Amino acid sequence: MSSRNPGVEILPAADPQFASYGRLLTGFDLSEIEAWGRTVAMPESGNAYQASDAVLEALPAAQAIGLAVYAVPGRPLPMC
Repeated sequence: MSSRNPGVEILPAADPQFASYGRLLTGFDLSEIEAWGRTVAMPESGNAYQASDAVLEALPAAQAIGLAVYAVPGRPLPMC
């Protein structure tokens, strides 16, 4: 991302400047979510938003994140 945006300072998500936006969740194995992400069609340009994806939400890692964040597994997980 930095090579495509040479004039923009790109900070890591853990940077203190982002603290007011919430907390950074760690300790989750995201490999199955990453594998799912490689199967999702992306637009040629711009972006897309999907409010929910049943395949994503059924993944054990997504269930664990839902439990950690919302105290219930199976919450809709948006993607963009």
